[in-house]
Amino acid sequence: MTSFSELLSIFALAFVLGALLPFAVRPILHRYDMVDVPNERSSHTAPTYRGMGLATAAATFVAFVAATLFGWTYRSAESLQLAVTIAAAILCALALGWLEDIRGVSIVRRAGLQLVIGVLVSVSFATVQGTNVLVLILGAIFIAGYINVANFMDGINGISGAHGLVAGLAYALTGWMVNLPWLALAGVAVAGAFAAFLPWNVRPGKNVFLGDAGSYVLGAALGTLAVGAWFADVPFLLAFAPLMTYLADAGTTLFRRFMAGEQWYKPHRTHTYQRLTDVGFSHLGSTAVVTGTTILVWVLLAFASDLYAAGSVVATVGVVLVALAVLVVYLRMPQLFGGEAPTSTIDLSKRFAADSKGSAPKAKSATAEPATGSLTSATGVPATPENVEPTSLHPEPIMPDSVKDRAGQPSSASSSSTQSNQNRGEKH
Repeated sequence: MTSFSELLSIFALAFVLGALLPFAVRPILHRYDMVDVPNERSSHTAPTYRGMGLATAAATFVAFVAATLFGWTYRSAESLQLAVTIAAAILCALALGWLEDIRGVSIVRRAGLQLVIGVLVSVSFATVQGTNVLVLILGAIFIAGYINVANFMDGINGISGAHGLVAGLAYALTGWMVNLPWLALAGVAVAGAFAAFLPWNVRPGKNVFLGDAGSYVLGAALGTLAVGAWFADVPFLLAFAPLMTYLADAGTTLFRRFMAGEQWYKPHRTHTYQRLTDVGFSHLGSTAVVTGTTILVWVLLAFASDLYAAGSVVATVGVVLVALAVLVVYLRMPQLFGGEAPTSTIDLSKRFAADSKGSAPKAKSATAEPATGSLTSATGVPATPENVEPTSLHPEPIMPDSVKDRAGQPSSASSSSTQSNQNRGEKH
């Protein structure tokens, strides 16, 4: 069984790297003019540096590789393959996310590469742990999908850092309990790196954004751990419990937009966590709600999993229903606090009526949602850059002149972005 000292050592290593690597990454961000210009769907109001997830992703990768080199993540050749697979998934997601950050990737190509990551991970896991073809396919699709879920949910201060910390610790605890060293140590590597990102992300007026590199690694790592745990015979509820809140928010939002005839990848602000900020919650307040819901649902589903293992089917169903009720309350919170329902409401009759008219949904979407480009990344309402005191992270000037010109012209982000950037989806 993985020792507490091993877990603590890797958590500490990931945290220290995650706290210090941003200083090394800063010159790279300057070189590539990695500045996020706000638009109408943004949760921030002033241009802010994005792409700091490069440091967080690197910290996650290095910490887990170190644990593997120490021989802590495996007990056999088969489990070594699992550890190598996790490291490869993190590295591939990092490469894809960074490419998306610096130049943009078309929707089709991006989705294809995400699915490739999912297939390679699932096939590698399946060859060691064994599973049927259907489960393998579902695992591949889930990993690719959760990369996007983490990307979609990366839209306010602290949310991704908190999710990485909580979900990572959940998988660390699960791996420790069921004696899966690769699961436990990968979990603490994710938790430590994203915990270190939090101070960088929530500092008023001096915060930085995670970017695609960071959100892709977060999604790939957590999705891989969930599927890996499932393939290793960890009960389904326990394997996926830490991710259920994110899945509920992103899933209901995408479903609602699809049923309304909207293009799911177009920019919007209708996620539950975004709507909470619209009704008066601060970024950290909304993050606290999401994180608290994540913890509560995880505890309930883990308890339900234990009840099921003990043969208490009725009690299991009851606890699962309570967890679902918690998710429903979370999804309805914006309305409970006086907010309106999302503009893209679910109306099946309108949906199917529009479909019967051929191109009607496309025309509606085109007029309702103009393309805005996708220069935004994750989170924050920083102070105006001109009012920020210079620091070691943000020396003068805080943003390149080329970006300052864009900052005062809201529409220029759209006009100057490439076609691939226009189709980058719900990147906040």
